[in-house]
Amino acid sequence: REFMFQRVYLYDETRHEAERGKRVVKYLFEHFRRFPAGISAGFSLTGDPVERQAADYVSGMTDRYAIRLARELGCPDANGWDV
Repeated sequence: REFMFQRVYLYDETRHEAERGKRVVKYLFEHFRRFPAGISAGFSLTGDPVERQAADYVSGMTDRYAIRLARELGCPDANGWDV
């Protein structure tokens, strides 16, 4: 348990990467909130608020797809991340 806290949970690099991942997810959420036409059909119920649609769409992405898409959309935090 102590090893996990020292080497994984509290490790600076791990925390840095986790924060970077959060920024990528937020970037994608904000993008699709502003441009809901880019959301593929079938990710939310008809009539759901745009925020719910964006959240459902982003939460269904794999890590690889999310990073690749964020990179294509210009998210600086997605650059240099190979997964």
